[in-house]
Amino acid sequence: MKRLLWTVTCALMLLFAYTANAQNDLDRLDDKLRKHLEKKMPGWSYSRVEPMQGGAGVLIQVWSSKNRKVRIVAIQKGSAADAKESMNNFARNVREAQPWVEAGDEGYAWGYDLRQTHFRRGKIIFDIEVGADVNLDDDARSLSGAERQSREKAEIKRWTKEFANHVVDVADAP
Repeated sequence: MKRLLWTVTCALMLLFAYTANAQNDLDRLDDKLRKHLEKKMPGWSYSRVEPMQGGAGVLIQVWSSKNRKVRIVAIQKGSAADAKESMNNFARNVREAQPWVEAGDEGYAWGYDLRQTHFRRGKIIFDIEVGADVNLDDDARSLSGAERQSREKAEIKRWTKEFANHVVDVADAP
């Protein structure tokens, strides 16, 4: 009985140590990413959103500019192999996921107008979701419906790629 109690105690200590270490790594990533994007993307405002209870090992940032919003979620896995396995599971479970090779080691785009991307860099999985409310742009009234839709798709593609490349730059930096 003592041996079982000792084993459970050790396992819990290791789990808590791993969770605390993963959260420290994500806090550092949050700081690096915030500083990098504030420098490279003037005019965008930052906020950090706390994950739901039990969301240890998850970082959520929201970046906003006039009529544009980008949500970045980082999930740290135990190893690159664990992250790769998670990506494989994602591809199997999300039917509309399409391969996306703009950034990271591997990735998928999915959702309405492919505005969500799910990609891996090392042992971190990133999700980026972009919203572009072009109906509120200054010149929106002068655009036809097709032109607004075309602009929205172009803006989603532009900001997804831009933010994903910045995320990878920061993830690769020491």
